[in-house]
Amino acid sequence: MKKIVAVFTALALLLSLCAWFAQQAQATWEEQYDLGIRYLSEGNYEEAIIAFSAAIEINPKRASAYVGRGDAYARSEDTAANRASAKADYQKAIELDETLEEAYVGLADVYVRQGDLNKAKEILQEGADRAESSGKIKEKLEELGRTGQPDQPDQLARSEQTDRSTHESQRVEDIRFSRFEEQGKEYAVITGINSTGGVQWTYRTMRSDMTELTHMEEIGRTNGLYYFNERGTIVALDPDSGEVVWKNEEFGGCSISFDFAPNGDLFLCGYYGPDFFRVDANGKTIKRIQKVDERYFWPSELWYRGGYVEITMGGPPDGDGDHIVTVSLEENTQADASAWRQAYLRYIRNEDANPYVAELLDSQFQLIYVDGDDIPELWVCCSNIAAGALICTFDGEGVNDMFISEYGNLKYIEGSGQFYTDGGHMDVYWDGIYMLRNGQFIELSHGNFGAEDNANVQYDENGEPVYVYNWDGRDMTEQEYEAELAKAFDVFAARDVFDSPMYDYYQIQQVLSE
Repeated sequence: MKKIVAVFTALALLLSLCAWFAQQAQATWEEQYDLGIRYLSEGNYEEAIIAFSAAIEINPKRASAYVGRGDAYARSEDTAANRASAKADYQKAIELDETLEEAYVGLADVYVRQGDLNKAKEILQEGADRAESSGKIKEKLEELGRTGQPDQPDQLARSEQTDRSTHESQRVEDIRFSRFEEQGKEYAVITGINSTGGVQWTYRTMRSDMTELTHMEEIGRTNGLYYFNERGTIVALDPDSGEVVWKNEEFGGCSISFDFAPNGDLFLCGYYGPDFFRVDANGKTIKRIQKVDERYFWPSELWYRGGYVEITMGGPPDGDGDHIVTVSLEENTQADASAWRQAYLRYIRNEDANPYVAELLDSQFQLIYVDGDDIPELWVCCSNIAAGALICTFDGEGVNDMFISEYGNLKYIEGSGQFYTDGGHMDVYWDGIYMLRNGQFIELSHGNFGAEDNANVQYDENGEPVYVYNWDGRDMTEQEYEAELAKAFDVFAARDVFDSPMYDYYQIQQVLSE
C-alpha cells in the first residue's frame, strides 16, 4: 500500500513539474513573440526575425510566430532570399493552422511581388474557403481586381502595369531616421513615408560595434537625394524608392558637422576622419584634407560661406575657447587670412566702383565682431551722422554692405550675429532688428513711430507730440511697442558701436594693411 502511495505521489510531482515547465515555456514564448511584434511595428525587421525565431525554437507548433517572421522577411529589403523565406514561413503557418487569414494574405503578397497574380488570387480564394475570418482576404482580392477566373496573359500584364503605376504615383513626403543600440552594436533604420502615412520603403544600415562616438548619422534631404553617414561611408538614397544612388567610402569619419552648397556639393568634417572633406552631388570626392590646421580640435560646426568653409572648434588644446578655421574652396587649402583685409581695403578705396560707397575721406571706421567668426565686420560712419552709416561683412569672395539711414545708430551682441539699428528725425522714427548669417543681412523685425503728418504735428494736453506706433505691420500703443522692442533685442547685452574708438580714413587703411 505504501508503495502504491509513493508511486502516485511521484506521478503527481512529475505532472506538477511538467505543468510548471509548460507554464514557463508558454511565458517565454509569449515574451519572444510580443518582442517580435514590437520590433515589427517599429520597422526593426532584423531584430523581429530574431525574436520570432526564438519563439519558434521554444514552440515550433505555434503558427502565429511563423506569420510574424514571414511579415518581417516580407517587409525587409525586397530580395529573392527574403521573399523565399517569407513564403516558407507563411506556408508553414498554413500547414499548422489553415484558418489563419494573415498567412494567406502574406503568402499572396509574396506571389504578387514575384509577378504571379494568378497564384496570388488562387491562394486568397483558398483562404476565403478555409479561414475563420476572411475580411482581409476579400479586401486583398478586391485590390487585385478579382474576376473569379484566372487572368489571361494580356489581363495579367495590365494588372501588373496598374500595380506598378499605383506604387510609383505615391511620393515620399517624410523620411524617418531611427538609430538603435543593442548588445554593444549600433544601427539605423530609415523609412520613407508616403502621403497616406504608409511605409513606402525601408533601409537598414549595417550593425556596427559601438564606440564613444556614433557612427550612424543622418545628414538630410537636399537636391533630390537623401544623405546619411554609415560608419564613414556617405550614402545617397533616392527619396521616393529608397534605392542607393551612390556610396562614397573615402570619408571614413564620424560625429560629423556638415553643410551643402547650392550645387549639391557636400562639405564634411568630424571628430574622426579628415579635417575637411568635399564630395559632389554624384558622389565623387573633390578634396580630402587630412590636416588643415594645428588648432583643429573638437569641431562643432561647419558652414558653407560661398568662397570658403568655416569650421568652428569647440575646444582647442590651448584652452582659449572657440575659434574658427577657414578653408578656401578655390584651392581647398586654409584660406588666406589677408583676404578679408584686402577686400575691405578695396571697398574703402572704392576700387570696385561701388555705387553705394560715397566719398569716404571724412568718414569714421571701426572693426567690430557681430557674427561668431574670426573675421570682423567693418562699420563706416559716413562723414557725419546725418549722412547715415554702413555695416559691411566679408562673405569669402567680396564685401556685402547694408546702409543705415541718416542719424543711424548700431548696437550688436558680439558673436551672436544679431544687431539693432534705429534712426529718423523730424517726428518720423524707426527701429530695426537684423541678423548677419552666411554673409547676408536678414531683417528679423521692424518698427516705426511718429506723427501721422509730420508737417502738421498734433500735441496732447501736456504739450507732447501725438505719435502712432507700428511693429511688424501691427498698430499698437507706445507701451506695447516698447515691449515688442525689448522682446526682440536685449539692449543690455549689446555693445554700442559709438562706445569704441574710431579710425579715420588713413588709420583704417594702416590697420587693414598690418
